[in-house]
Amino acid sequence: MVKRKLGKRLIAGLLAGLSLVLIAATPAAAGGGYPPCLSACDNQDPSTYVTASGFTCASDALTKGTAATANANIELRYSNRCEVTWGRKNITGTAFNDIIHYSYYDYGYTIRAVQRNPWARSGPWTTMYNDHGLYNRVCIEDFDNEQDYVNGVLHDRECTGLF
Repeated sequence: MVKRKLGKRLIAGLLAGLSLVLIAATPAAAGGGYPPCLSACDNQDPSTYVTASGFTCASDALTKGTAATANANIELRYSNRCEVTWGRKNITGTAFNDIIHYSYYDYGYTIRAVQRNPWARSGPWTTMYNDHGLYNRVCIEDFDNEQDYVNGVLHDRECTGLF
């Protein structure tokens, strides 16, 4: 009788331990229980890239920060389902400006700073970047004219807060 109880306890303990291992091995879910995009969404267009779950990351986007120069407004956009960010701008003056998308680890080191030139693309936004476990922000750099833009003579630079 003692051996049978011991055997049942051993099996129950092994099953409980196995279930904890399986739970720990499951990737963290983004908002709504979807798995985060991670690097699969890096450099993708938020309005056209369709995830494995069948939606675009832009479909649930929220604005998490804003900044403005004399010639443009910038928004840091975030998709909770995909756990990605991107920049979206609205030109209010001269079109000579760039968006720079930064990602940081939580201890402050920059892991990437990617310059985007969205006025040369089809839409007013940058491509997406992974936000899972990272902090991101976007900055707008303003130039007075095309010559200053080509020569890198910066007029103004404003950034959103980190998210």
